[in-house]
Amino acid sequence: MATNALALQIPFIDRDYIIDHSSENRATYSYKKDEYGRLENTKWFELDWHLLQDDYQTNYKAYINEYSGTTFNEAKINYYSQFNFSNEMRHHLVDEYPLKEWGFLNHSPIRKKLNNLSLFSKDYNKIDYNNLVHPYFTIDFQNRMDEVSKSQLSFGNKIKVLENSHSYKKKIDLIQNAKSEILMSSLSFVCDSSVKTLINELIKAHHRDVKVYVMDDKMMSKALGHNECPNKLKKNGVQIIRANDFWNHNGRTVYHHKKLVVDGKIAIIGGQNQLNADNLSQDTDFKNKDIDVLIEGPIVTDIAIGFLKDWQYFRKKIFLVNRADLSSELNYYKARLKWEKDNNLRGQDHYHEVLKNKETRMKGVCRFIQQSPYEHQTNIGDAYLLALNNIDKYLGIMDPIRSDTYYKSVLKDAPLIEKFDTFKVFNKLHNKIKDLQERGVSLDFITTGTDMTGNEIIDINNEEIKKLILNKKISDKALIKKIKKRLKSIKKWNDYFGEAHFENLINDYSAFNNTRVWLHISFLHSKVFYFDRILASIGSYNFQHNATDHSYENTLLCLDKELNKELDEVFIRDMANSVPLKFNKLE
Repeated sequence: MATNALALQIPFIDRDYIIDHSSENRATYSYKKDEYGRLENTKWFELDWHLLQDDYQTNYKAYINEYSGTTFNEAKINYYSQFNFSNEMRHHLVDEYPLKEWGFLNHSPIRKKLNNLSLFSKDYNKIDYNNLVHPYFTIDFQNRMDEVSKSQLSFGNKIKVLENSHSYKKKIDLIQNAKSEILMSSLSFVCDSSVKTLINELIKAHHRDVKVYVMDDKMMSKALGHNECPNKLKKNGVQIIRANDFWNHNGRTVYHHKKLVVDGKIAIIGGQNQLNADNLSQDTDFKNKDIDVLIEGPIVTDIAIGFLKDWQYFRKKIFLVNRADLSSELNYYKARLKWEKDNNLRGQDHYHEVLKNKETRMKGVCRFIQQSPYEHQTNIGDAYLLALNNIDKYLGIMDPIRSDTYYKSVLKDAPLIEKFDTFKVFNKLHNKIKDLQERGVSLDFITTGTDMTGNEIIDINNEEIKKLILNKKISDKALIKKIKKRLKSIKKWNDYFGEAHFENLINDYSAFNNTRVWLHISFLHSKVFYFDRILASIGSYNFQHNATDHSYENTLLCLDKELNKELDEVFIRDMANSVPLKFNKLE
């Protein structure tokens, strides 16, 4: 319980479930109310917010007792359900607002690893995988998944979750230690501090005779002004292709792959783009909350083949005769694919022995699904539909912005910018999940909260404000003017994306009793589907019509109990660091 003099300024920290670990510095701070009524440190932009969050911790059992729950999630829902929700301001109208560094949480953000997961959610009791009976373990299901996803299972893969800045650090390490070849792709390479470091490491690798091949999306990079770092790679002799399929495959087709393959032995894929908001994130510091996976094993072959096929496609399409012809590299990996099949590492011939063996069926049994529209335009969505058709009782989703809803007539009902787009696969997925909700399947939908619906633009503005304040050369008058401009931009983008986001969450999800929508403190950039806590998908695939219907996407779909243990903890921690979208009534 808080006892220091600061409690006179901030009554909220006197609650019995809050444990005070604040330093002497905290007692010297002064506070003002922000636009929402939260207490904002007067030196807010000069401080490290994630370090401020460590000043207090939550006594979970005391919290559960305080709000009459059987679990932490239930207690939190009980607290927020008593208050009205402002449709205009997009937050609960609570009786008392806590510190701004807590977002809209009524407790300090949780930054440590959680162990007793059933304390937080009734859906996260320990699973006995050895005695589990489920369609996902059947040969018929996996053969059908091969067909719809245009992929195959491989076995004995090793997968490790990499969250936030941990993924960036691992990428730098792998690039620095590469011996022969680097394949890397990202939507864009924003030329901020972390990406400049990565670009320099790629150039160094090239200069020590490592073959380096890089891809990004030309249209998005150009539109967002992110050409500096790709141009630097090109100037220094690194082979780079700027994918340019934006106006093909139903239009607005984005090259959204995020991959790193090093020496053909190890890979990282997932949701993270190349920019500070991802690379420097500390999880709850109002940057990007994101997730990648580190992969070793035969599935690296699939990831490399996917990259090389795209390279060859764009090299031919854009007539890039000065870019390397990688047909020999592609043939090498295709030959390795055959070798892996002959050596019991992949393929339908081995499904029976792997899936019927309780020791092997949840041990790195994975498939890599690549959606490249020139070849397969909707195969990830088709795979998700098959998995959803076989769900028993639980679905977990992580998705950044809920910008889409069902449109019976896209031309008539969709927003102007979407009227000539296609929502065919999106509508199928949306309706399938609605069917599961109506059936009573338990659903946790983790997404972005009030402060961060404007996505990475908010972090960029926050960082610019910090730079302005620390710039001693700028006059006070100019400083105030520039800060106001940045704050106006933050509000503009939060409003622009936030309006549809919250409208769709409220209409499509929060009304169902067995569905819990969670609004994360940071920009929730992870893209995860978690089917019955058995089959896990982690990748680049947003639950949004551009991804579902025509963009370049990829995902890892795995049966792996060690991965699931990590993912269980991630889900629970992310829900704990989120506000539930449950309320008394809408205002």
